[in-house]
Amino acid sequence: MKYPNIAIQKQRVIDIKKVDETIGVFTKDGNMYRAKKVILSTGLTDVMPQIAGIHDFYGTSLFSCPFCDGWELKNGTVVVISEEPRAFHITKMMYNWSRDVVVCTNGKSILSPEQKELFTKKNITLIEDEILYLGGDRGHLKKIRFKNGKEIARDGGLLATGLQQAAPFAQTLGCTMNKMGGIETEIFGRTNIAGVYASGDNSNFNSLSQVIIAAAEGSKAAIGVISDLINEEFEN
Repeated sequence: MKYPNIAIQKQRVIDIKKVDETIGVFTKDGNMYRAKKVILSTGLTDVMPQIAGIHDFYGTSLFSCPFCDGWELKNGTVVVISEEPRAFHITKMMYNWSRDVVVCTNGKSILSPEQKELFTKKNITLIEDEILYLGGDRGHLKKIRFKNGKEIARDGGLLATGLQQAAPFAQTLGCTMNKMGGIETEIFGRTNIAGVYASGDNSNFNSLSQVIIAAAEGSKAAIGVISDLINEEFEN
């Protein structure tokens, strides 16, 4: 805010599109801002499994990243909840912090016989029954109840969430998306659409979605924008 040419507008953007030779950014309150360049840093949204009570614990005792929150779960009674094959990878990461791990697939059969055998050798319990609800207090998980009446006690764990773009602007602008649904960029955040850049989780969109990586992506996109603006003005 110390820079004289910086202004922060706390407004919700509802559309971005080409307007003449500029990019128009349209807000919910009816304003339109014209820009030579736009950086999309809208991030991603978690897609949660449809399990009753899951939102009460996500971010407090259930987490999505073993690198971010594995240490806080060490030596606890841990659950890995996943409906996807990456449950095997997540469980391996969590096994580094706790030897008391239960894997719940919520009624899905997602592991190979070889993976199941390895879990058995490591004393990792696999439960493929459908989950009825998660119970606990003030964000702290205490139990998992299954539809067959079975119940287990757990005090935290990891959750395999899906990811999707938090805003539709990249698609509406015609940006190329990668196979995982992220915005495809080169090293300095440039997309295939002239004047449109992307940075953060919405562009790298991989298993290492972390604040520090997103910040680095933002720095590179800023370098791309400034370099392009200077080159365009200098050459004209």
